[in-house]
Amino acid sequence: MEATGLVATATGAWAASQTALDEALALARDLGEQQLEAGILQQLGILASVRRDLPQARAFLEEGIALRRTLGRTDEASMSLTFLAAVALLQGDNATTRRSVAESLELGRTMSDRRAAFTMDVLACLSAIEGGAERAVLLAGAASALHEGSGNTPPRIWDDFMSPYLQPAREALGPDGARSAWEAGRRMDYEDALQMALSTVATYDSATRPTPSAAR
Repeated sequence: MEATGLVATATGAWAASQTALDEALALARDLGEQQLEAGILQQLGILASVRRDLPQARAFLEEGIALRRTLGRTDEASMSLTFLAAVALLQGDNATTRRSVAESLELGRTMSDRRAAFTMDVLACLSAIEGGAERAVLLAGAASALHEGSGNTPPRIWDDFMSPYLQPAREALGPDGARSAWEAGRRMDYEDALQMALSTVATYDSATRPTPSAAR
């Protein structure tokens, strides 16, 4: 049923996907299969985000992440954290986006997981709205090369999510500047791209953290 739900989501059959995943979740809970339950919660979160039910998407993703923490399987939460970051960004919650991106990138580094390209995509969008146009396009270019190198083509809906954030960044740089940043990102290998992403999120985190005097 989980597989049926995944196929239905990918083909746009959202109602069928919802039914299949709801049934799969109920069965996993009846059987006490918590690891399977966490995976289904992630898929339900993705489906809810596709349908733009952001509060429900966030609830599913956070529940799945919490369950994986309880099971001691945080290593499997990298994609859930990435999707949570994307949902939080759409909600205007940049702080949660930043925290989720940082944790997902660290997990990606630990496991040498090339799916970190999706996390870099979200970070590129965050960089764009926080004024880092060049860094945004650089990150997007690096992520594009990683997707390509992994034989992965992100779905159209992922491009639709990113475009409203990245297009203004490209326009701010101008055609030549945007092309230069994009190509520089695409020339990066996995390790360099991941290090750039980690340093980017660390820079934003330190810039937004209150000083001791301000915190008092």
